[in-house]
Amino acid sequence: MIATLAPRYVLAKYVPDLGRMEPRNIGVFVWWKGEFCLRFLEPDDVEVNDRDTYERWTTYWTRNTSEEAIRPRRGKPVPKTDPACIDALISTQKGNYILVDSGELMSPIRKKNLPEATEYLFNELVADPKKRSPEIGVPTRKAFADSCSDVLRAAGLDFKTNEPVACVWRGVSRHLHPDYYVGNGTPDVILQRAKMSDERSINSAALLVDALLEHAVVQPSNCRFLIRGQDLDNDTAEEGMKLVERLCGAIDIEDASAVDQVRRLLPTADLSL
Repeated sequence: MIATLAPRYVLAKYVPDLGRMEPRNIGVFVWWKGEFCLRFLEPDDVEVNDRDTYERWTTYWTRNTSEEAIRPRRGKPVPKTDPACIDALISTQKGNYILVDSGELMSPIRKKNLPEATEYLFNELVADPKKRSPEIGVPTRKAFADSCSDVLRAAGLDFKTNEPVACVWRGVSRHLHPDYYVGNGTPDVILQRAKMSDERSINSAALLVDALLEHAVVQPSNCRFLIRGQDLDNDTAEEGMKLVERLCGAIDIEDASAVDQVRRLLPTADLSL
């Protein structure tokens, strides 16, 4: 059984174009002490290619989490009392509809407050800001992306996010969008987030970086994956790290030396930052 000391939450995301991998949050699940609470965007509020497919997915996930055990895509059902049911739920993702284990609340809550916690996370991470419900004060750990940005700012990087980078990939001209881009016209530094406990996240990040390196858009010495040490606790992470290190290496943003490691990627003229 996977140990857990606080409520965990999973984000449901829709990816319009799997090649660009620019997901949009469409819903949130919160698990605590054998119970799931979830909320999705209403069909009229979501931007998807097929509204019927969206409703089939939300109905499927709602039914799956309402039973005593979560039925994974493969294998036996996992009781909701077992924290491993979160992995079973995530395994049901497919195609444009993905699930991402996104963290945990900073402290335990009472079961009766589970709907309030879910509403808070939905407001903060999913809902259109113009349509948010009144805020409920449930603190969460800082999101991975925000933590990465904080490290890059502390290192003095003047970076852009999701900046288009022209690349010929397998004979096809494409514009890839790395998470962080430093440069003017051509990239001096590329940094890509990878959640090492999530195979889909690892593969997506590795494909993008591999394409940029293969065509010398950026050199391995100026490219890194951004990871979190807390995610390095399973076989998926172990396999992923071998791939990441083979491509260009990684920086653990939770490591005390993370800021210095990022700073060393800068051109020599910027090392004084």
